[in-house]
Amino acid sequence: QHATATDHQDDADAAYAAADACILALYRELLRREPAASEHAEWRAALLGGTSPNAVRDAFLASDEYQHLVATEQRKAAVAATGLFDADWYLATYRDVAEAGLDPLAHYCRFGATEHRLPNAYLDAAWYHAQADLPPETDALLDYASRGEPLGQAPGPHFDPAWYRDAYGVDADASPLAHFLAHRHGT
Repeated sequence: QHATATDHQDDADAAYAAADACILALYRELLRREPAASEHAEWRAALLGGTSPNAVRDAFLASDEYQHLVATEQRKAAVAATGLFDADWYLATYRDVAEAGLDPLAHYCRFGATEHRLPNAYLDAAWYHAQADLPPETDALLDYASRGEPLGQAPGPHFDPAWYRDAYGVDADASPLAHFLAHRHGT
């Protein structure tokens, strides 16, 4: 009978270890963070109570946190593709982001734009919104890249894309502001 109690304890230990491994793997893979102790305990209880690992994974995928993370990653890709985000300028201008060691693009996409932080020294979101008569919820950077700049609109009062395109021979299908940002330091 002693061997049976030991076997049950070994089975329980193995179940706990498997649940813990599953939880940590899901948090790290999907949410890119470690779980809080209360979260860990809640998911462990669910797994030990019979919830399948696939059901737990589905719950993670359906969570607001995961959906927000996916949306942020998509926004980061869209913003990066424009060439209009200046990470060095952002960190130099917003010292709190630099001091916290945050990824400037991720910060801008998740918090910075809604906090009215600018993506570069020349795209003035408030000015552009007023000039283009945009609704407040419209993303100034993405609107400028997709609509405003191709129409010849300026991103702010201190950059003239038409003049820059002519002066530097920027191709018609290239962004004058992105070209300037990429080449202004001789790189």
